Amino acid sequence: MSSSIKYIGKELIVLQTYFCAYFAVHNSKSMNSSDIASSRWCQRPKCKSIFQFISAVFIPLLLGAFTIILTLQQESIAKGNREVDLRIADEDHQQNIELNIDQQRNGQLVGYIREVSDLLLENNFSLNQQILTSIVRPKTLAALRQLDVTRKVYLVLFLHESRLLSISNSSFLNLADANLSYIHIGSPEANIDMRSVSFSGAILDNSSFTSISFGFTDFSYAKLRGASFVAINFDNVNFYLARLEYAQFDIGTVDEADFTLANLTGAKISQKKVIFI
Repeated sequence: MSSSIKYIGKELIVLQTYFCAYFAVHNSKSMNSSDIASSRWCQRPKCKSIFQFISAVFIPLLLGAFTIILTLQQESIAKGNREVDLRIADEDHQQNIELNIDQQRNGQLVGYIREVSDLLLENNFSLNQQILTSIVRPKTLAALRQLDVTRKVYLVLFLHESRLLSISNSSFLNLADANLSYIHIGSPEANIDMRSVSFSGAILDNSSFTSISFGFTDFSYAKLRGASFVAINFDNVNFYLARLEYAQFDIGTVDEADFTLANLTGAKISQKKVIFI
């Protein structure tokens, strides 16, 4: 800033000298030799006064202009910094919200597994229908409403491994109306045995099952719109009255599968040996 002012002052002094010289030369052409000395004596003070006036007026104006420009630049920088700070604060806030939600879901899943495990231990791993209907089922549906897709899979696998979804068990958990949409169970690397499991009446829209053995598995009345079955082994699987619109079946081996009254609109079945009972 100070260097700019010094530069402007120097330029004004140069300009003052130039104009003084110009006026002196211009006036000397119309003056005789006797008046040149007096003219120079008169013009220099005039030029000096003019440029003193110009300096007195324009330097404050220039200083004001520079001040305004610097102020605007500083305000622009400050505004940009505020926007960056607000964006960072917003991102941090969003991450904190997501982290809190994630922690809550972890707590809900862990709490559910602990409570059901305690019930199994207290009842020697055999829950009667009253406990299943009045305690375990409401807890399960409540937990599923709060969990994300990944944790829903963990919950289903826990129930399966605890044999609470097994039809062969004297008492198994009814998952009718349980929302399990978009879950993905299984992988190409490992075959999962889910024989005798009941998903009767469950909501499994857009779910996917990969490399799973389904034997005497019950999908009756289930909603499986857009579901995907990849590298699946079917053995006496029940799809009675199931909603299978636009489902895809890439079936490995099939013994029997009951699709009686199932809605197969737009469904694709790659295995031609499916036996419709």
